Amino acid sequence: MRISLELGGSHVAELEVAIDAYVPLDRSAGARYAGGVAHRNIKESGVIMPQREFLLRPEVICDLLDRFHRSHRSFAGELDISPAYWSQVLNRHRRVTPKLRRKLLDNELIRNSQLSEDELWTINEPS
Repeated sequence: MRISLELGGSHVAELEVAIDAYVPLDRSAGARYAGGVAHRNIKESGVIMPQREFLLRPEVICDLLDRFHRSHRSFAGELDISPAYWSQVLNRHRRVTPKLRRKLLDNELIRNSQLSEDELWTINEPS
């Protein structure tokens, strides 16, 4: 699909958008965005279904950082996230997003420690 953007009668931009499938969403089905994050799975019926929730195991990460004398601020910097966001994830106020899971698994300290995914986080299945 091609979308043209015009501002004040003059052509500004043209976008090309690929749409695989259109699924209408039923917003009346109690769909909420937990924690301000809109990561959801969508069934064919269009009802928003919650994804599994990944929560960090803080004791494992804290032990690892202590063992190698690393600060949480420097570790957050290595992950390219803010120390405030890292604190929320570490204290289980925010879940571990797919992007953050990838960053954690690609991190040299975690890779060299040979921690498995099961050791890094817990997975809560939607009810």
